[in-house]
Amino acid sequence: MEEHGQRHVTYLPQIRQALAKTDYEFLSKRASREVQRGVRHARRRVALAYLAALRGDFQSLLRMAKVIATLSPEVAAVQEFERLRLTAKFAWQYEMIRWQLSAGFATVPQTGRLE
Repeated sequence: MEEHGQRHVTYLPQIRQALAKTDYEFLSKRASREVQRGVRHARRRVALAYLAALRGDFQSLLRMAKVIATLSPEVAAVQEFERLRLTAKFAWQYEMIRWQLSAGFATVPQTGRLE
């Protein structure tokens, strides 16, 4: 999904649109309940795959930050602690959103909290 240096986060607007409440409302007026359920299930799978891709991007950037920190004598312990704090925050929010999506309690726009 990554082309020409683009990260997965660049696709967030399209993911949000595909899973917007208005899309479900439109579908509810034109499709059977069975089709609606199928679409919700498929969209939830797409959202979970997208979320996993965002996590992969984050881990890649984190590895790069570790290399830079290792090579840079100017990186202070405070900066390393901040990286650790932000990593923990991302991991917590990622797991909460993933769990909510898996359980059907969340919508993809909540992934904006990971930005």
